[in-house]
Amino acid sequence: MTSVGCVDDACIPDTASEDECEGLSLSKISSQIGSSLVKACIEKYGTKAIKKAFCAYKNVKSIKPSYLPTKELFKIIVYIENEFQKAIGQGITYHSRKRSGLSCPIEYDPASNLTFIHLAPYKESQLGAGVHKRVTVSIKYDKKSSELVANNSFKRESEDQEINTLKTLHGDAGLLKTLAFTKHTKTSGKTIFGFVTKLYNLGPLGRSIKNQRKFTSKEIVTIARDLLIGLKNIHNKGFCHRDLHNHNIVLDENIDPKTKKKKISAVFIDFGRAEQATQIGDNFPQASKKLNPPEFFTKERKYEDHKLSDIYALGVNLFHLMYLKLPPWNYDLLNSFDKLHMLKMHERIEVGKKLADRIDQYITPRMKKLSKMSKKKPFEEFKFIVLKMLSSNPKERPHASKLIDKVECILKKM
Repeated sequence: MTSVGCVDDACIPDTASEDECEGLSLSKISSQIGSSLVKACIEKYGTKAIKKAFCAYKNVKSIKPSYLPTKELFKIIVYIENEFQKAIGQGITYHSRKRSGLSCPIEYDPASNLTFIHLAPYKESQLGAGVHKRVTVSIKYDKKSSELVANNSFKRESEDQEINTLKTLHGDAGLLKTLAFTKHTKTSGKTIFGFVTKLYNLGPLGRSIKNQRKFTSKEIVTIARDLLIGLKNIHNKGFCHRDLHNHNIVLDENIDPKTKKKKISAVFIDFGRAEQATQIGDNFPQASKKLNPPEFFTKERKYEDHKLSDIYALGVNLFHLMYLKLPPWNYDLLNSFDKLHMLKMHERIEVGKKLADRIDQYITPRMKKLSKMSKKKPFEEFKFIVLKMLSSNPKERPHASKLIDKVECILKKM
């Protein structure tokens, strides 16, 4: 049994029972939080409420980012457990910093029954920002099992496309895990939409590549397997992702409870450009021109299979992951790609032909060499699959559903 009133962190359980919370010594709480703050909170909310808040604080403290001051975290928890609970009972689900007097906004999502502490006011919480939204770290607050999450907040009032797509794809493997969809109205009357997701601890694939992180062959194939499953799930519901650059792929690393070894996983994020394949029309499917296959430089590209552009783009990313550099044709035609929007139709078609030729010059001899090998090592088999994904001929580029079983078989041999 834990000693009551022990000041050391190890002596106060992270998940203390109600009786253990009641038995906490106020002097010990004050020694960690500060006597003046504890005294002010007791005067406002009472001793019992403060002891309960301190028990919750002990749990959240274990995942608290260093930039969030200890006293501020305690104040936020006391406020959530008292003032904010009353507001939720009145149907109010968002308190701004101005309204609460705290350093962070707090938000409750009735659908998921989750409460979030948004750390956006701290610049260290910034994960990324784009044209349409900003992504920052938040705390999913729970008295017993809090965790850090990613809060995606849109800059404009109406961003129905990505939210509707996420709701359609919600829960599918290989895609980011969405915890809640949020909405609140600012004092100015502006409505802010957003969603909260799992926070992936290794961050974007592009960051790992930039930092020259070395992945094992098995990790690379595992990442590919996860992403192919993600693409299959996107495509099965009629969507194309259409923005598959390496910062829209995120990685996570955890300890496998069965093997006790590190396990890597990957998912796709950012569905702002995702669209039903039948509705894309005469547009480049991928936002980055360098990720578009040759057939989309033609005049009649609206009749092409847009899902195969996702396969090609993923192939480019897997090549980049294996060799820590882009395929050579991405460098050769870089200037043409950058100026593509300025090219006339016949010039654009010429770029597509050159692109197909460069791809064939690189891929064809390597595929022939791998094909002639009587006994290929598992990773050689995987390289062959990536080359197929990069084929200049869309008819030779398999869909995700056709590739998953092959990649699974390769993983079993590794």
